[in-house]
Order: sequence, then C-alpha cells, then structure tokens
Amino acid sequence: MSYTNEILAQDVSTVKQLSLFLKNGTFIVSLAAIAQVYVISVFLSIQLNAAVGIAPLLAFGVYGINNLTDSEEDFVNQPWNSQYSRRWNRFIGVLSVVLHFVGVGIAFYYGSLVAGLLSLIPLTAQLVYSSAWLPFKEIKRLKQVLVLNSFIVAGAWVVKVVALPIALTTNHVPLDTAIAAGLFIFVRWFMSVEVANVPDIHGDISANVDSVPIKYGIDGTRRIMYGLEILSALVLSYLLVTVETPIAVLVVLPILVYTATAEYLFCREGWAEYLSISWDVSFVLMGIVVAGADFLTGLPGGFF
Repeated sequence: MSYTNEILAQDVSTVKQLSLFLKNGTFIVSLAAIAQVYVISVFLSIQLNAAVGIAPLLAFGVYGINNLTDSEEDFVNQPWNSQYSRRWNRFIGVLSVVLHFVGVGIAFYYGSLVAGLLSLIPLTAQLVYSSAWLPFKEIKRLKQVLVLNSFIVAGAWVVKVVALPIALTTNHVPLDTAIAAGLFIFVRWFMSVEVANVPDIHGDISANVDSVPIKYGIDGTRRIMYGLEILSALVLSYLLVTVETPIAVLVVLPILVYTATAEYLFCREGWAEYLSISWDVSFVLMGIVVAGADFLTGLPGGFF
C-alpha cells in the first residue's frame, strides 16, 4: 500500500493526523513568519519593528484562506483534515480574513503607504494563484503551472518577512545585502512548497495541478532539493562576509544540514507525509539558533 493510500485509510494514526494537520495548518507558518522576520532583522542589523507582528497575521490569514480554496485537493490527500476544514468553514474563513486585515491595518498605521501596500501583496498573490481566471481549457489557475506556482508563494514570503521589515525601519540597509537575504528566503520557501507537494501527488494530479514531485518523482525531487540546499549555502556564504553580524549567519548554516537530512529520511514511500512538517520546522529552528547567538553576544536588531 502506498503512503497516499495509508493516509486515505480510516485507521490513520494519531501521529500521522497531527503531522498532516500541522502541515496544512496555520500554526507553524505563523511561528515561521515571526522567526523569519527576527532572523532577517538580525541579518540586516535593523531594529525589530511592527513587521514581527504583522507577518504572522498575514501568514495566518493567507494560509487559512488557501486551505479553504484547496479543499478539493485536500479531500483526496487527507480526507479527515478536509472534512474538519469544511465543518469549520465559516469560522476559519472569517477568522483568517479578520486576522489578515488586522495585519494590513497595523502596516498602514505604523508604516508608510509603501508598507501598507506591501502587506496587501501576499493575499493578492494567493487569490491570483488559486483562482480560476486563466482562459485556457486545461489550465485555469496559476497554481497548475509547474514551478510558477512555487515562485508566487515564495515571492509572497519575501514580501512578508524581508520587504516589510525594511519598509518599516529607518535604518539604512545595503541593497546587495537585502537582495541576498531576500534570495535566501525565496529559495527556502520555494523548497518548502515543493516538499509539501511530495505527499500531495494524488490530490494534485486529480486537480490537474503540476508540481516538481509529479514531474520528476520523489527521488528526483530529493536531488533537486539537495541542489537548492547548496544554493542556500552559497547565499549564506555571501551574507557571511557582507552582514554586520556574521555569527548570526554562521549559526543558521547547520539548519541546512537538518533540512537535507529530513529530505534524505522522508523523501520516500511510507515516510513522505512527515517531510513537510519536519522541513517547515527549520524556519522556527533558524529563529531559535539566532536567538541563542543574540542572547550570548547581543546582536543588532535582536531581542537581547
């Protein structure tokens, strides 16, 4: 029996249910948003600002709304979770919209017009990404287009956790450092989207959604992820010699070893359903290790 069929079985284990719920839930992405704003603020030596509160609100809102728009695919991949989402459809939808626009309101209140407009981009990207507006017979949504779908999601994360902190600060941020930090975040979230697609192959196929795991298989996806791990390390190496506090970058490098290990262990039948949650935890781990370095050395832009 394949891992997808195991998920569809009635006796799904509690551990698998928890893993899959967190994978598509908004809790992890909200924590990841806080951690990533913190990490980027330390990388760029800018004082923590309202972005650390705005980003998780935007993430919760966008992902909560996305879970509802993706209910057809989710019903194939994880029927118990889709049924749960449908049962609480009104509550989840209202809460997601409210929290999202609370974040937008804070961005307009504490920042400039630029910060407010930036806060509107992630939801706009999600609606453009998920809505059936393309005038083609087979392809109605950008989400169905290979790689482009992951580019849109990753780009929205760059706006939330890199562009917003910069827009809300009065500090000078060197352009090359900001671009490198944005590229790092972009690559990591591109990877996150594609590893999340590994256990979703059957649902994506039924919805005519293309992805790297569908195109290249699980083994091919793992090799592509290894290549992107190397690219991530190269970007961090550049930041290592350009940022004001290289210790913050140095402590993040081992997290790439963690994610590569997760790809090695879980990119295979029987284990793939654990890949996304174990991988997305890495965003929170980055925040933890940078906080540790901040506590010990007192980094610009940090908590301590």
